[in-house]
Amino acid sequence: MPKSSLTHVIPWTAHQVFGVRAALPEHLRATVDVASGCGLRQGEVFGLSEDELDHEGGRLAVGHQLKRIRGKFVFALPKGGKDRDVPLPSTVADALKTHSKEHPPIRVTLPWRTPDGPLVTKSLLFTDSAGSHVRVSYFNDFMWKPALAAVGIIPEPEEGPVRCQETGNSATASGGDEQSQDPSPLATWKAGSHQRPARRQ
Repeated sequence: MPKSSLTHVIPWTAHQVFGVRAALPEHLRATVDVASGCGLRQGEVFGLSEDELDHEGGRLAVGHQLKRIRGKFVFALPKGGKDRDVPLPSTVADALKTHSKEHPPIRVTLPWRTPDGPLVTKSLLFTDSAGSHVRVSYFNDFMWKPALAAVGIIPEPEEGPVRCQETGNSATASGGDEQSQDPSPLATWKAGSHQRPARRQ
């Protein structure tokens, strides 16, 4: 039987994390804090609601995600159909408190699980400039990938923006060992330490 080998993902440096954060639009910069500090996937970050934060207990409940099905956005359970609690570091909690003061959560109503599912309303921490949920493909094309290019994680596109590929963070079988610096925030941050790099003084 052929031997499978793991793809080793190289975690970002603190310089890269801070650089990507600074290159994003101001109202979405705290997505980097919660993704890198709490290990959330992209859909979980953009689906994060105010009631999932337990500042006193230092916990964050991951109960749903923002998901696109057949071209329609819905709220759905996290990947694997299981909710979970994760630690909420004080640095991330402070960043989210500051973010919420400057950009108060907005109530967004979407179907649950499927485009024809029952409507549910969440007070989302991260929204687009029009006050609706983030359009993930637009974010990836016009915000995330340019931010990665700005700090040299990926090359500058020669032509128009291309969607940032999310390669995932699971181990994959291949013909030989590979080492890659994943352009996806989710795969890179989940593969590395969940502890957020220390803030610059």
